[in-house]
Amino acid sequence: MHDQTELLPQLSANEQIEPRGYGLGTEECMLQGVQYGILHELIGVYKEHSKAYHDTKLVITGGDCLLFSKALKIEHECHPQLVLTGINHILEYNLNQVKNN
Repeated sequence: MHDQTELLPQLSANEQIEPRGYGLGTEECMLQGVQYGILHELIGVYKEHSKAYHDTKLVITGGDCLLFSKALKIEHECHPQLVLTGINHILEYNLNQVKNN
């Protein structure tokens, strides 16, 4: 946001999502808008998929998944390092293939 609008402050992410859902100043409003936007997008997409696919499971990944996991009120799994875990499994598999050949 700061890059597109010079007068807005440069922000860094919060450690938590404020439960009230709205900010009391420019910085809080910007953070709450982004964080609650992402949170409600997760919930909305999950609910839409659940209508068509009743066994839908929500899995959130990435470094910020812990932040959103605390605020989600629906059943979900949180894997902050899923990609790195997967790459490591591939590496271990390939190493075992080389050892066995």
